[in-house]
Amino acid sequence: MQSLFLGSQGNNRLAYTGQIQYLFFHSFTPPVDNTKLQTRTVYQDKHIFAFIKWFQIEHDCSRELESVNICNAEFIACDFECIFPVHWISSVVAVCDYKTSTNNKKRLVNALPHK
Repeated sequence: MQSLFLGSQGNNRLAYTGQIQYLFFHSFTPPVDNTKLQTRTVYQDKHIFAFIKWFQIEHDCSRELESVNICNAEFIACDFECIFPVHWISSVVAVCDYKTSTNNKKRLVNALPHK
């Protein structure tokens, strides 16, 4: 999967690619409170998350014209950013492992078109 984020200046899009390990649901019951503010608040009581292993981004733009991103073959260490709301997923991707001419393992990533 791939998710797009705006850069810190809001002018460039950054694509982060990862592999979904599993999906899980989180549901809760909102607290009961009689305040006027509470009655106006609308709660989403069910959320769907994905646990994602993120690929390490390479800053190699040699295949940019082919719309292919290059990632390192290793995943980033898991932390809180591995739990990801599914509605933030931008697209499905195709991933291919390959070796460079210097025998370094890399991954080619290509976003697949939406239906």
